[in-house]
Amino acid sequence: GLFVIAMHGILRMLFSQRRIVMMGTWLAALYPSFIFAVSSFGIGTAVVTVDAFFFWSLLEMDRRIRAGTHDLFWPAATGFFAAILALFRSESYPLLAALALFLVLRLRKHFSIVRPILIACLAFLVVIAPWIIRNEMVFHRFMPTSTSGGLTSGAAIM
Repeated sequence: GLFVIAMHGILRMLFSQRRIVMMGTWLAALYPSFIFAVSSFGIGTAVVTVDAFFFWSLLEMDRRIRAGTHDLFWPAATGFFAAILALFRSESYPLLAALALFLVLRLRKHFSIVRPILIACLAFLVVIAPWIIRNEMVFHRFMPTSTSGGLTSGAAIM
């Protein structure tokens, strides 16, 4: 259900016609159910939901930066969902770094970009920090969330 809510928010931002938004929302409601019912009952559904909320919050943050509004919620939500995504999938760190760089380059003409980016980074660190501290205490070395990122990324390329 949360995935459908996030997709509805994304579709409303991307399309102005109500009919297209509703058709896309219905497809979002039906599609994951069929895919995950026949393929996997793991964390896949949660990851897809977090992906959708992350993308929605990122689009909202981008839109509000370009509009010049000073909103704290969307940058914090973007950082929060990015951290949750990193906890689910450690291979998302390079993607998140590339996305942050893209956002900075895209919005560099907007002077108000610094504050939302810092808020998103702070929210990311607040969510990730307990896990990093726990890993340091248990394994006595720096390990952000897991060590499977390279293996997973390598398997995806092959």
